Amino acid sequence: STTTPTPRFLKIVAVSEFSAKAIQNIYSVDTHKVIYNGIDTKVFSPDPSVETIDQSIFYFGTLSDAKGVDTLAKVFNEVLKFYPKASLHLIGKGNAYWNYLCEHVLSRDAKKQTTYYGAKQLYELPKLLCKANIICFPTKGENFPFSFLEAMALEKLVIANNIPVTKEIIEHHKNGFIANNETDFIKYISHVFDDPEEAHKIAINARKHIVTHFSKEKMVSETLNLYNELIKISN
Repeated sequence: STTTPTPRFLKIVAVSEFSAKAIQNIYSVDTHKVIYNGIDTKVFSPDPSVETIDQSIFYFGTLSDAKGVDTLAKVFNEVLKFYPKASLHLIGKGNAYWNYLCEHVLSRDAKKQTTYYGAKQLYELPKLLCKANIICFPTKGENFPFSFLEAMALEKLVIANNIPVTKEIIEHHKNGFIANNETDFIKYISHVFDDPEEAHKIAINARKHIVTHFSKEKMVSETLNLYNELIKISN
């Protein structure tokens, strides 16, 4: 397709490379720059006063098929066969979907080991998520997920589904794990449970990566630089 000329002072900023490609493919418009959304790494920071729940798997976000929560429930059914003390913790809106999981997806044993917290306010999340051993995101599609950044900033090991944007945030086996399917989720969860020392190193790398590349301060700095660049062009 032919690229539509972008007016001189209309500059489109994308929040991810994936988003930039989507804009190009859908609208045939070039993106001027990618500036990643940043998070408050002071709000989302490790809290040593909170005790981690051993062998706990957390998820936060909307409960739905699109977010892959059914996949996570199936994964947990299998994990529990090898790690009977493991627990699943779900945070987010979706009471009806929670009922669906209980009736049709979670095994009887898995239901006993699963806690649904309902929807939580943003300020409630850090302390609650600090209890997590692992945070999983089996989502089937995202533009640029704050949830990945927030979890990693808390110095938590994240296992995320292999969707296009995931590789922009996670470097596999260095600051998190990228899973291609249910088998991968089970494999990486098992690996974390079996090797807590390596898991801790990866979690430390995760926070360092977010502070360096996805902080609110970096986003503001890059945005101001862009404004200054455009002001010079307009003069």
